[in-house]
Formats: sequence, structure tokens, C-alpha cells
Amino acid sequence: EPIEPWARRVAGDALWERLWRPLLDSKFDGRYDDLPATYLWSRMRRTAGTRDRSGREVMGWIRGGHQELADALGREIVRLGGELRLDTTVTRIPSAGGRAQGVVADGQLHAHDHVITTLLRPQLDELLSPELVVALPRDPCRYLGVVCVVARVRESVSPYYALNITDRSVPLTSVVETTHVVDPEHVEGHLIYVPRYVLPDSPELERSSAEITREYLDQVRRMFPSFDPERDVIASQVARARRAEPVHRAGVQDRLPEILAAPGLVVASSAHVYPDIVHAQAIAGVAERVVEELHPRLEAVQREEVAA
Repeated sequence: EPIEPWARRVAGDALWERLWRPLLDSKFDGRYDDLPATYLWSRMRRTAGTRDRSGREVMGWIRGGHQELADALGREIVRLGGELRLDTTVTRIPSAGGRAQGVVADGQLHAHDHVITTLLRPQLDELLSPELVVALPRDPCRYLGVVCVVARVRESVSPYYALNITDRSVPLTSVVETTHVVDPEHVEGHLIYVPRYVLPDSPELERSSAEITREYLDQVRRMFPSFDPERDVIASQVARARRAEPVHRAGVQDRLPEILAAPGLVVASSAHVYPDIVHAQAIAGVAERVVEELHPRLEAVQREEVAA
């Protein structure tokens, strides 16, 4: 069911107008008419699961960030006989007889029994051979882009880990201060993320980084007057992506794409997270699904090779 009639029926018109409508308008850049009601369930479930009964944040963090996890996984891959090729651009995923052959990188075909990709479907279609594009099921999702200012500041700005903004005169989605979870001493300051989610064709994605940084941090100062960007910001940068988050639409059948999308091709991305919202634990769950579905096939190939 679409989210608006469900929320109006369950929460009432007043709460919808004062709380949920402005929050959804902010998060989805004004387009939430096709959003399923499960979004509110998953959002509240996620929020409740990260706080104790007093409302204190109880999330954990990896010292050194997710790069530490990636490095550890890389070391284990090499230990088990695998090979890592960093800074290598894949330009094509060719096929023969409807089966993915491997990847083309540096102008050469690197043959593999299976290709696993974590790209969202719009980027993936640009790499696939025409017959693989046709073989894949229709993409059930639409997508949100994001523009985000990340800043390291001298003092804490907000008393909250995440502040979702309902005042639509503030053109931001939220203010997130991750050092309510991450140790400020470890990052030598306080980290704030100031995102704005936008539709993929939004002109916001084309603005200069200097202009975005100035406007977004001025909006933070408007909400927290003691914050002075010129005085308090140690360093900042702008991150942006035209397609950053999949949106699962109401009324769509088979909204979760197949992991084994085509012979020899495994597609596993944040589009496979539903009904939960996208977060690190949910992505780890997608990885586990890949292992569960692919491992028996790899064992079968090994048995065939031994028998031959």
C-alpha cells in the first residue's frame, strides 16, 4: 500500500501533516507518492534498535572505519590464494551463449566462472553485453541521488547523533554527528554529515562544491547558532552521487531482483535490501545471501573438475 493513505489512516491527518509528510518530502525530494508503507515500519524499527530505553545511542563503530574491514577481507582473500587488483577499471562484462565470460579490464578479457558485481542497475547496464541486459529482469526500483557535505569541526555541533529536519525552509535532509558514536579523539575533532537527498535529475548535483559547502554549513549555523563555519571547520569536502539509494515502489511484484541474475552473473547491491532500510548490517546480509546461493554451485564445479 502507498505510504500516505496508510499513514493517514493509522497516525491521523494531523500527525501526517506535521511530521511524516515533511520528513518524507525532505528524504525523497518531494516524491514519495509511490513509497510503500513498509518504509515507516523499517525506519522506526531501525531507530528503535540503535537506542536503549533512555534514548541513548548504543551503536558500535570499527576503529579505523570500514577501510579496516575491507583491508582485513583483502588480506584473507590473498591468504586463500585469491588476487586483488585495485585501481583497475572494468570496461565491459561480455558474454557468450547468454553466459557472462568474465570482465574486460585494461583492454584484456579476464575469464571467470562467475562475475559478482555490486553496482546498481543503471550503472551495470552500461557494462553488460546486450544479451545480458536483455536476460536480466526489469529493474523494479527508482533511485535517489545525494549531495553531502562532510566536515571535521572543533566542537560538537548537535546534541543528537541524527537530526531529521521537518522544517522545509531548511533545504537539508538531516544533520548527522557521527562522533556521538565514534570517539572524537580518534578523529581529532567532531565529524558531521550534512546530506540532501535529491532526484537524479536535480540541478543540485551540478552546483559547485564551494557553493554547496557554504550554503549547507550556513543552514547548520541557522539551526545551531553557536556554530561558526569560519571558526569551527577544520576540513570539509562534498560528496555527491546521481544514484545513491534505491527506492522500492508500492504495488510492484518481484521487487527484490534475483541475486543470480543470469548464467555466470551475480548481482548483489543495496537494491537487494528490503523491507529493511539500507545500513551496514543489511548489506552484510546481502553478502551472506550471495555466499549461500553461489557456494553450492562452486562446489559442484569443483566436483566436476575432480571427476574429469
